[in-house]
Amino acid sequence: MTAETTQARDPSWDQRLLHKGSPPGGLKPEYQELKFTLHRKLLDQINLDALANIDNDRIRAEVRQAVRALVDSEPTLLTASEKYVIAEEVLHEVFGLGPLEPLLEDPTISDILVNGWRQV
Repeated sequence: MTAETTQARDPSWDQRLLHKGSPPGGLKPEYQELKFTLHRKLLDQINLDALANIDNDRIRAEVRQAVRALVDSEPTLLTASEKYVIAEEVLHEVFGLGPLEPLLEDPTISDILVNGWRQV
């Protein structure tokens, strides 16, 4: 039995992976592990020296495409919208400040106070 078959037969696998049902203030370890795996694979795949000679917009487009391809290649039970969300989270970690990026992009937020890893 392959890993994909096991995951397809385990209806709780996708629930364990996603935010749903996660403890307050935290993500499921499986979700974090998938993000870590995608991030690591992305860094293994890209040539950082070649990126030095390319403009920022093109770099972001190329890396976004690579992340989405990696997400699609992972044997998960994620929906298309969930794959989009995790790809964007990986991009925020690569190009910015990770989970703070959506807050930085929000024009209605003027201050961000980080009181600890559980409270922003």
